[in-house]
Amino acid sequence: WEQRKLGDIVVFLNGRAYKQAELLDSGKYPVLRVGNFNTNDKWYYSDLELPAKNYADKGDLLYTWATAFGPHIWKGPKVIYHYHIWKVETTSDISKNFAVHLLDADQAQMTNSLNGSTMVHITKGTMENKIVTIPGISEQRNMARLLDQLDCTIALHQSKLEELKTVKKLAMQKIFDQEWRFKGFTDPWEQCKLGKLGSFIRNSIFPQKFSNDEFVEYSMPAFDDGKRPKAVSGIMMQSGRLKISGEVLLINKLNVRQRRIWLVENANHNAVASGEFMPFISDKVVLSFLEQLLLSDRTTRDLESISSGTSNSQKRVIPSDLLGYKIQISSSKTEQTQIATLLKDLDSLIAANQQKCDQLKKVKKWCMQNLFV
Repeated sequence: WEQRKLGDIVVFLNGRAYKQAELLDSGKYPVLRVGNFNTNDKWYYSDLELPAKNYADKGDLLYTWATAFGPHIWKGPKVIYHYHIWKVETTSDISKNFAVHLLDADQAQMTNSLNGSTMVHITKGTMENKIVTIPGISEQRNMARLLDQLDCTIALHQSKLEELKTVKKLAMQKIFDQEWRFKGFTDPWEQCKLGKLGSFIRNSIFPQKFSNDEFVEYSMPAFDDGKRPKAVSGIMMQSGRLKISGEVLLINKLNVRQRRIWLVENANHNAVASGEFMPFISDKVVLSFLEQLLLSDRTTRDLESISSGTSNSQKRVIPSDLLGYKIQISSSKTEQTQIATLLKDLDSLIAANQQKCDQLKKVKKWCMQNLFV
């Protein structure tokens, strides 16, 4: 491998700056801005006829250098790229596909060096003067093929993951609207208050009084860490907890839009829950069914509407309001169980695909960190 100045192996071409009056609502050429690569689907147009270097065609390598920075292969129609974007032309010393990954690795390195702060923009001169290490053209192509294949595989799994999430969302909507029913079930669902179906556990315990004992703690951080309860000694818990046992549904009262709903199927004798959870128990409703119902979009919106507080992140629903919340459920526990099983199976498929995506991204990250040195 040899060290080269980046500006000697690629050419960064400036985009065109536009006055607001030059940006049209319709016209011959779309004007590609940084936001169009991400979440902004608002497009402007231009009728200006410009030199060829000011246009980007499908397959061109572009680099966004303001606000969000990094390389992109343009996959859309012919556009005029905005001032905050460079078109990158490669010389015979570097493969375009390899250049994408080289610039991507450089972008990741720059991001890591920021330590959480934000880089507003990067200058053309800074990029041109970077010293990079590259192999011969044949090895570049081999590396690019490997990384392209990884990107393709990640994209396929990500697409499947999004499809599964869409299926789950549709299934929940249709099932809880009673548009989809399992064979053999036709009776309309019943409406009742949650408090008629069960109650909240209110058995408080102060673990510090049992400083030598070890507890299994169900907390918000444990939920956010993949629903993995932590073993914690009593002396480490500074405040009171709620004693739970058996099957219990933990419902988070703070910021309900986060949907921290945790079904504990068999809590140990030493299990405790954080006070931010409301532990619900019932012998009148299948708790795995209730879990899915509480995770639905409609229920989340309803619980947000009855939450109180000064800001969205601090709003909470109080236990008495939740017990007064009206839900519709099947009178048949068999149907409840079948619904819960179906939706849980979808959750398992989603989790498996998410894990696969995460593993592939780790492989890609390792390659980027170790292939480009």
